[in-house]
Amino acid sequence: MKFSSREALPGGRRLRLGIGGPSRSGKTYSSLRVATGIAQGLNGKIYVIDTDNEFSLDYADDFKFEIVDFQPPFTPENYLAAVQYCVDAGAAVIVVDHMTHEHTGQGGILERQQEIEGQLAEKWKTTRDKTKAASWNEAKTIPHGKFVSYVTRVKQPMIFNFRAKDKIKIAKDPKTGKQEWIHMGYTPICAEQFDYEMTAMLILPPNSEGYPDKELSEIRKPLRSIMHLDEQINEELGQRLAAWAAGAQPKAAPPVAQPPVDPLPDRAQDGAVPTITADEALALEARCTDNAIKTGAVKKFFKVERFSQMTSQQLADAHAMIDTTLAERRAKEAV
Repeated sequence: MKFSSREALPGGRRLRLGIGGPSRSGKTYSSLRVATGIAQGLNGKIYVIDTDNEFSLDYADDFKFEIVDFQPPFTPENYLAAVQYCVDAGAAVIVVDHMTHEHTGQGGILERQQEIEGQLAEKWKTTRDKTKAASWNEAKTIPHGKFVSYVTRVKQPMIFNFRAKDKIKIAKDPKTGKQEWIHMGYTPICAEQFDYEMTAMLILPPNSEGYPDKELSEIRKPLRSIMHLDEQINEELGQRLAAWAAGAQPKAAPPVAQPPVDPLPDRAQDGAVPTITADEALALEARCTDNAIKTGAVKKFFKVERFSQMTSQQLADAHAMIDTTLAERRAKEAV
């Protein structure tokens, strides 16, 4: 294989926008708003891959788009074929509404893994436990990997909608000593780590009116100058994203007025429980960032606005939670 090089210049950037949320959070409507702005900026058509029995047609009076009715089975191979159809048809922007069916839907990864596990156990005359690794490889690793490899090379901007589930953590109440369920927001339902492929992942709470949850959403550095988590997902944002994707100089995100807040002390005073040092706070933040753990969710769990307000016990508990999360990830990857 021969290779060549060229000077790195702006242009042809790959935009992958993820929008997640529970029912009635406004995912479909918000994605059509931002897609409309992108299509206007690129002077082309929106193609919506609808996996939800043509639910997007509820908004046909509000937006102009082409619909691709995607029926089961929701295999990674069929998702790839649907996206490829839109690319070949000349779409300016592609909306996948939604990606969750690839994981949990009829014929999706979870269902296929169970089927293949049983088939291999019968074929090899062994227990299902001994066929898990092979069944996951056939149901997810290979076909989903090919799908991810394809969509990361698609030149058209893409918007992926995800259903989201409650993110729950079991923790001990320091006052009562009892275990309790703590709601930490929402997490997108999709194949493991697919949401990491997004240039920005915006989580919408119920009845959000298109405003993301700032603690749970994330924007990668290339987009931080042209969008922020305080603004509504709308057509104007879409036009800025289209300019960025095309290599033009997009407008900066509009400033958001912040209400004045009283400064909070970083160190405890007047006999209060001592808080951690600045170095300890920076180390915790760096560990979260390095391991793709949302700092906002950790702060929300411990009810602090800054890591420097945490106590030594909270710091130890935070590192223990990270250790548990990383161990769970390794266990899943080993399956």
